[in-house]
Amino acid sequence: MELPLGNLNTSDASGQVLPKETKISDKSSIIATLLAQSSRHLFGPTSAPALPLKHQVVSIEALISKLDYLKPDEVALIKKAFQFSDAAHLGQYRHSGEP
Repeated sequence: MELPLGNLNTSDASGQVLPKETKISDKSSIIATLLAQSSRHLFGPTSAPALPLKHQVVSIEALISKLDYLKPDEVALIKKAFQFSDAAHLGQYRHSGEP
């Protein structure tokens, strides 16, 4: 069932609000607008992302400095996990360009 598009008119005897019919050319322009918006959303930026700023780069030193309450073997395990995840995500960026 196709729903009519356009302005709403109250022309029903029961007081029910009925939609006004829209011309085919209006429907085409609405569809074209929606497609343009969705393609920008789905396919992200059109240029390659810039390199991340220096303050955006995650370092293990900042993480380790907050782990002084852990035992040395626990810190070693976290270092190993950090190195694994760093290697696994190397070169990956969000659609926004952020690391």
